[in-house]
Amino acid sequence: MISKALEVFAKSVGMKSEVDCVYGVYGGFFMTVTERKSSRTVEVSCYIGDSDEYTDDYVSINEAVRNVLDKYSITDYAVDENCVSVKSRAELSVFREMIDYIAGMLDSVGIYKSDHCSKCGELFKDASDKRVVTLRNAKESHKHLVCGECALVYAESNENKTDHGTEASEEKLGKGLLFAILAGLLGAAVYAFVCWLLGVNGRMDMFRFAPCLFGALIGALVVYVYRVAAGRYSVKSLVILSVITGVVTVLAHYCGCVLGFIKYLSSEKGIYPSSSFSALPSVMKMQFTDPYNLPFFIVGSIIALCCAYIALIFVYGTYRKKKTVSKKMDVSIQRVK
Repeated sequence: MISKALEVFAKSVGMKSEVDCVYGVYGGFFMTVTERKSSRTVEVSCYIGDSDEYTDDYVSINEAVRNVLDKYSITDYAVDENCVSVKSRAELSVFREMIDYIAGMLDSVGIYKSDHCSKCGELFKDASDKRVVTLRNAKESHKHLVCGECALVYAESNENKTDHGTEASEEKLGKGLLFAILAGLLGAAVYAFVCWLLGVNGRMDMFRFAPCLFGALIGALVVYVYRVAAGRYSVKSLVILSVITGVVTVLAHYCGCVLGFIKYLSSEKGIYPSSSFSALPSVMKMQFTDPYNLPFFIVGSIIALCCAYIALIFVYGTYRKKKTVSKKMDVSIQRVK
């Protein structure tokens, strides 16, 4: 949302105001101004052309902006074929001076003004051929002054990107799986520690299944850490992550059963933990032979697996939702009156 000061500025220079920006022709060029926290960005929609063909223009524009970085508190800028973007932390009065400077500089370089399409560079046949194309997603919006034909090109190209978009980054499968396994084992250690701490075993009431909820920690850690380390997901990695999650979760519950039973023998039977640990093979075997321990192991494993996979699906689903929202670009075209 734009500030009241920027809204007043827009009226004073004949620009139009929207919720997230002001735009219009100023100094002969079509400009859009947006605000974000303590900075403002002006985007000049103009045809500059290919950087290889018009190298001198690019050099002149870049040098002109670099010369006033400190004067106008410029923190970032970019020059491409149909737009010059400058970001500044300057106060609004100084920011306006910067816009005047940019407009004058572009005019001196010989860059086409708002009477030319910013995409193809052709002179508008008449005012009715002008279109303002707005590209907007969840994070940002951009406006371009173009002709009718180029407006359709923007709409079609965006549709193709939405339908056939692919992940730009390369998936680092090996690195991701390594860190995912380590994260899963960390979650398993927490799971087993909680079981030991509470002394859960097959002879307790329904409370013994409470630690199974920590299966969600394993599933969440595995899928989240993988994405951070690998960069992205694929069908192959998701299948492998599902297997890793299942194996680690069952292993965590089994270790938890063993440690919980050792705690039970210590507190209820007076058998010192050192003695139980010395007879560890027998204690481990009892998880499958004891009529109380076996049901706890089976049912608890199922509950823990459900929690783990629910967490895995939730974390992955949240990631996909954010990814889709951030990549989705809505295109709107309006005729200039």
